[in-house]
Amino acid sequence: MNYSIINDSEFLVIFYANSQNYIAKYSKNEGKITQTEIVGNNLNENSSIYLDKDYFYIKILNTIYKYDYNLNFLLKTENFPYFTSYLGQSKFLYVFTDYEFYYYEYAIIYDENGTELQSSIDLGINDKGKVDAVKSGQFITFFVSNNKLVANTFNSDGEKVKSNFVVSTLENTHVRDLNFGVNDDKIMFTWSGCKINESSYDIYTAIYDLDLVTDINENNPTVNFTFNLEQNYPNPFNPSTVIKYSIPRSTELYSVPQTTLKIFDILGREVATLINTKQSAGSYEVEFNANNLSSGIYYYRLQSGSFTETKKMLLIK
Repeated sequence: MNYSIINDSEFLVIFYANSQNYIAKYSKNEGKITQTEIVGNNLNENSSIYLDKDYFYIKILNTIYKYDYNLNFLLKTENFPYFTSYLGQSKFLYVFTDYEFYYYEYAIIYDENGTELQSSIDLGINDKGKVDAVKSGQFITFFVSNNKLVANTFNSDGEKVKSNFVVSTLENTHVRDLNFGVNDDKIMFTWSGCKINESSYDIYTAIYDLDLVTDINENNPTVNFTFNLEQNYPNPFNPSTVIKYSIPRSTELYSVPQTTLKIFDILGREVATLINTKQSAGSYEVEFNANNLSSGIYYYRLQSGSFTETKKMLLIK
C-alpha cells in the first residue's frame, strides 16, 4: 500500500486486492470518494505517486500511469527510463555520476513519454552533494564550495537560474551527509560536521524561506563561465603583461583542488608560478613581471581539473 496527500482534506491510496492494483481517492470527512483499477497492471509491486496541479503519476516498476484527480486515466508509458525526481510540469529528472571524470554529477530531463528533453546537464558538483526537486519546475544542488555550503537553483530546462546561495559558512570543518527537504514555503538543509582534529560529527540544520533560496534575482543574473585562457596583453611585452582566464566550477570539486598558472622558457623549464591555489568559478587576471628574465619566447600554461591550455608570448627588452 502507498498513499499521498493531495490537500488538507483529500488523499490518494494505492492498494493491491484480488490480483489487481487499485487507486482510490479518500476524503477525511467522507471516506472513499472513488476508486479505479490501475490500467493493465496486476503486479503486487512497490509503487510511487508524483503529484502535479491537475494530474498525478503512478510509477510501478518501469511503467508510469497518468490520472486526473477524478481518477480518469490519461496516459501509460512502458519501459520508462530510470529517474530520481519528479520536477513538475510533466518533466522527470535523472541525476547520475561520471565515475571516470572526477565523480561529477550530471542530469537528464525526460518528458512523460520517456523522451530526453535535455541531456548531460553539468550540475557543477561532485557526488558528495545533494540534488533534488523543490517545487514545480525547479531543482536545487547543495554542495561545498570554498569553505561554504552553497545552493544553486535550476529550472525545468536544466538552466541554472540562481547561483551561490550561501547556506552556511564552514570554519575548519569536515562535512558529509548533505541533505535538504521542503515543507510548504520552507526549506531545511541538514549536514553532519566535524571540526578538524576532532573525531565526532554533530548534526547541523539551517531553515530558510524557499523563495529566498530559489527566486531569481534579476539584478544579479547568473553568469555561466567556461574554461578559457586568453592571449596575454600586451604581446610582445616589456617587462610586464596581463594574463586573463576563466574556470566554470570551483576547483574544490576536483581531485587536485588547485588551479595553476605557470611560466616556462623555450626549453620547457619552469621559470615562474603565478597561481597555485583553490579558486571558485569565475574570471581572473594576473600580471606577470619578467624583470629578471632575458628576451625570448616564453609559454604560459593553465591547469584546472582536466583542463590544460598553453599559449606563447614574446618578451622583448
